[in-house]
Amino acid sequence: MRIVDPASAAVKQNDRFGRLLILGACFVTTRGQRAVVCECSCGKVIAVLVPSLTTGKTTSCGCFMREDARRRFTKHGLRDHALHDVFFSIKA
Repeated sequence: MRIVDPASAAVKQNDRFGRLLILGACFVTTRGQRAVVCECSCGKVIAVLVPSLTTGKTTSCGCFMREDARRRFTKHGLRDHALHDVFFSIKA
């Protein structure tokens, strides 16, 4: 892993892209791609490719996708309500 000169990097430390905050300097991966270490607003620390950040392809560690799926696939949110089990026992 090779560190890139901060003056030539496209992104700077403490820049924010969506939910990601850049923590460290830009480095080059073994495949020759530039990447940075970021911290998501949920607290997870990940390494992200710079082009993915600048184009908007990556905006979180994946927590937004999970939160959005949970919101979209919840019909009513009353699964843990006491009457939910009563209703299904009557229905059966």
